[in-house]
Amino acid sequence: LALWALARRRPATLALLRTRWRPLLLAGAGTIVSYALVLWAMTQAPVALVAALRECSIVFAMLLSALFLRERLAPPRLAAAALVLAGVVALRMA
Repeated sequence: LALWALARRRPATLALLRTRWRPLLLAGAGTIVSYALVLWAMTQAPVALVAALRECSIVFAMLLSALFLRERLAPPRLAAAALVLAGVVALRMA
């Protein structure tokens, strides 16, 4: 993604990197740690369960975006979140 941004919007990307490098570095490190935790979890539990629980992050992101970013929770978004949660419950009860 960074290479695409540099190719398409080089000046804006470089300006962003100069001014916001700390949060960007933190986000990148968080992504790597998150991926490592998922890989570790897959060695400890069934892959299907880990994958389903990982999808719960979508629900948390949706809730956080509504609370902190004031995004609107449209019916399709709520329905998608309900489907994710139903899938997690179904896997847990299986």
